Amino acid sequence: MRTIMATEEKIQSGASVILNRVDVSAPVGADIAAPIIEETARISIPIAPYPIPDVIQPDTQELSLEGGCSGGLPQCPSSEFGGINPAPADRQSTSEIPESSTATPSEARWQYHPVPSETMMPDPYPEYACRLVSGAHDLRLIAARARGKKHKHEGTNCDDWFEIASCGAWNLIAVADGAGSKQFSRVGAKTACEVAVTSLCTALNELRLEPRCWTNTTTVFARDQDDEFIQADLRLMGDSLRQAVLKAFQSVQQAAAVRRGSEHHQHALGRDIEVYDLSTTLLLMAHTVVRDGTGRPYDLAMSIAIGDGVIGALSWDGRVYLMMDADHGQFSGETEFLSARVMEPEWLKRRLRLFIGPPRRAFLVMSDGVADDYFPNNPGLARLFGDLTLNGLVGLPPLPDAETESLPALTDGASVESPTVAGARLTAEGTQHLALYSIQRYAEQLRMPLDQVLTEPALLRAGCRPDPLPGRDAAERLLTWLDAYQVRGSFDDRTLVIADRERPL
Repeated sequence: MRTIMATEEKIQSGASVILNRVDVSAPVGADIAAPIIEETARISIPIAPYPIPDVIQPDTQELSLEGGCSGGLPQCPSSEFGGINPAPADRQSTSEIPESSTATPSEARWQYHPVPSETMMPDPYPEYACRLVSGAHDLRLIAARARGKKHKHEGTNCDDWFEIASCGAWNLIAVADGAGSKQFSRVGAKTACEVAVTSLCTALNELRLEPRCWTNTTTVFARDQDDEFIQADLRLMGDSLRQAVLKAFQSVQQAAAVRRGSEHHQHALGRDIEVYDLSTTLLLMAHTVVRDGTGRPYDLAMSIAIGDGVIGALSWDGRVYLMMDADHGQFSGETEFLSARVMEPEWLKRRLRLFIGPPRRAFLVMSDGVADDYFPNNPGLARLFGDLTLNGLVGLPPLPDAETESLPALTDGASVESPTVAGARLTAEGTQHLALYSIQRYAEQLRMPLDQVLTEPALLRAGCRPDPLPGRDAAERLLTWLDAYQVRGSFDDRTLVIADRERPL
């Protein structure tokens, strides 16, 4: 059995019954499965889908496809949490690009077109969203999603969605990425996130995990012959996540069912709507803090992932723990979506991950629009968090007294310039240019390893931007950064949820 901060490959199985509607108040532990919804008669309507605006398509062949277009993470030999992928020596980081290379001819042809109105396309969704929640256990939940450059250029909707909540002792996060090839995948993404978080909040609100020796992983991760957790409270937690995913899929099926026969949706598709038109991924995480018999705290998080994106944890020393395995199809660019096939108990067992360890610096949940830009995830997630730190989007760790006197020496070096890279937001008012801070550039200027910079509070404080990004709070500033940072070949929707704390518990 692995030591602390290990992953467990098995979760509970359960018998299946048919439910014909979503009931997020169903008792936890009740076995449920995806419902069977009878198809209505299909209506064939010979009407073409709404055309996209008459715009010039950028020559994407001129754009580097390093980062932003990989379609997910490769399956690598496992280490802690399903494998942390070491950075290949021949793969160049692309989270920052020099200012001189940001205005290529291809980039200059990107145009902005607003989200279509409801008269042109049913179920229009806001172009962007952001939210800030004070979570449990000194965690702050910050979330934002931004419409991708390709959607802005084509005048189509953002397909991502997120939901965050703090319920009792629990912090809950859901992120979904609708299939880009499906016109109403945004409906599936929104529906799945909302129902999954509501289900978890109902199921876990009163659940408290009993004190025990959490470092005894043999006991903590023990399973019975049916692959159920022997520890009753952990079994209940696993059941809650599994049922949340099942209810999310049921809700997506129902969302498609209630739109069947809609002339507006038939007009958009040229046919009646089907469940696959709402195809979406779903990343779900529930977090709390547990204690041993002496009162020592530990972060405990359970997650489940259907599709690509990243769920990860970052320790105070900059180490990255990947809490999921991305799902991929047979070909490059394919991924799994919520479907009847992936709702099978055996399949869901393989997706559940349990994390236990000393309190983390942060947890990150993101769609592939961000994850691919910071590929590979080790050290990509640490670099991502460094960029967020220097741009004032997450709290700085407290400065130890012993380092206070050394801070001026770090800021006096004439060789350390402002570690900025060019950022740009494509908006209705035109392109807004911003200077963004880069942890990679900062480390290069200091001539220090990136991992060392990330673990030195004094260095991080010295390198932070002096002025905040535009926005009234941390969530709006995160949205600004998310919409503005530049990576070659990156034009997907971007969604990022951060659960961070400023100091160890």
